[in-house]
Amino acid sequence: MLHTAPILFAIGCLILMTGCSWFEPKKRTQGILNAQVNPWFGARVPIRVQAYRRDKKGKREVVSTHEAPSDGTVSFVLPMKGTYGLLAYADLNRNGRADPGEPRASAENLVPLSPYGTGPQYTPVPLRLPGKGVRRPTTETWPAVRVFTAEDERRLNFLREHLPAGIRLPDSLPLPLQP
Repeated sequence: MLHTAPILFAIGCLILMTGCSWFEPKKRTQGILNAQVNPWFGARVPIRVQAYRRDKKGKREVVSTHEAPSDGTVSFVLPMKGTYGLLAYADLNRNGRADPGEPRASAENLVPLSPYGTGPQYTPVPLRLPGKGVRRPTTETWPAVRVFTAEDERRLNFLREHLPAGIRLPDSLPLPLQP
């Protein structure tokens, strides 16, 4: 019959000899890359931002794509190995591709940063699109910039005519009328 004490002692020694590396936190393999896109071209023109790498031939390989919200800030979570580029473009025809003639801006040789850091290096990468753009909505003005148009009136009348009996829409909506 085998004695278990010497076997357990040997296993314990092996664990101690490894320096308890099993219990050390792993290095972070994912980092963040932030961008700030300006100007804004309005709610009907999506601003898309692509994170990409270059292959051995120098061709762009898109890693991730985001649509920028109205404040223009975009964040990517990317592997920390290697460098990346960012391409922002106003998708004027809304086909999801950066076509010739659409306003665009890019930045290259960017390295993702640890998500737990602070400091000036964490300032979003500025991507300035050519063109004038329009004023961004603010939380104070956002509801007021929407006006009740003739198209809204047509749709509301259509709904009133086709709703089942017993369901009634309000007579007015809390939107200012178009001048």
